[in-house]
Amino acid sequence: FDLIGHLSDNLGKPGEEIKSVRYDGETAYIVTFELTDPLYVIDLQDPSSPTIVGEILQPGFDTYQHVWGDNRLIGIGYDADENGFVTGMKISAYNVSSGEEEPLQTYNIFSYDYSSGTSWSYGFSEALYNHKALLVSVERGYLGFAVQAYEYGYVESSGSGGSWYSIYHSYYYLFKIDFANKNPIADPIIIEHPSSNDYYVGVDRGLMIDDYVYTLSDQMVITYSLADAQILEPHLVF
Repeated sequence: FDLIGHLSDNLGKPGEEIKSVRYDGETAYIVTFELTDPLYVIDLQDPSSPTIVGEILQPGFDTYQHVWGDNRLIGIGYDADENGFVTGMKISAYNVSSGEEEPLQTYNIFSYDYSSGTSWSYGFSEALYNHKALLVSVERGYLGFAVQAYEYGYVESSGSGGSWYSIYHSYYYLFKIDFANKNPIADPIIIEHPSSNDYYVGVDRGLMIDDYVYTLSDQMVITYSLADAQILEPHLVF
C-alpha cells in the first residue's frame, strides 16, 4: 500500500491515545482521550493533506460514532470524571457543522455506583467494542443495544448480622433519536430480560422488522411494538 497522506500535528494532546475513528465520505471523526474527549473533525477532500477543521471537548470518550444525517453524529462510549477515571456508559449527540461544532446532549446510560460502602453496581455493553451489536435505523430514528448490569452488596438484617447479595441484570435499551428536538436523545425504552443471582441471561441482539423490535437472549424473545408503544408477551426459547 502507498501512503498518500498523514496527520499528526495538533491531533491529540500529550499522553492521549486514539480511541475511535469514523469515516464519512470526505470527512473523518477521530476521538482521543486521557482526561477529556477531544472529538476531531478531519477534512479529507485532499487525501494527501488531511486537515483538522473542528474539535469538540467533553469528559470521557467515544468508542464508536454513527453519522445521523447531515452534520449530525451519535457517539457511544464511556463517561469519565475530571481526573480521567471512567464512571459509566454514555451516548452523545453532536453537531459537527463546520465552525459550529458542539455536543448537543449526553445521556448517561449507566453510572458506576458505590452506595455507603455497602453496595456496588456497574454496567457494560458489547456495543462499546463491537458496532455489529447495534441496532441502527437512521430513517426511523432508532438506536438500540443490549446492556448487562451487575449489583453486589451487603444487607443488614436483625438477628443474623446481615448477608451479601449479587444480582445480574440483562436489558435492551432502545433510544429514539430526533435532531429536530432540543435534546435529540429521548429517554430510552428499556426491555428487561430475566435477572439472576448466578449469571447474565445474555441479551445478544435486537432486530427491527416493520413496527416491531425483537430482543433475543438465551432464554427468550421479548418483542416491543413501536406502533402500540408496549412490550408484548415474551416467548420462551427451548
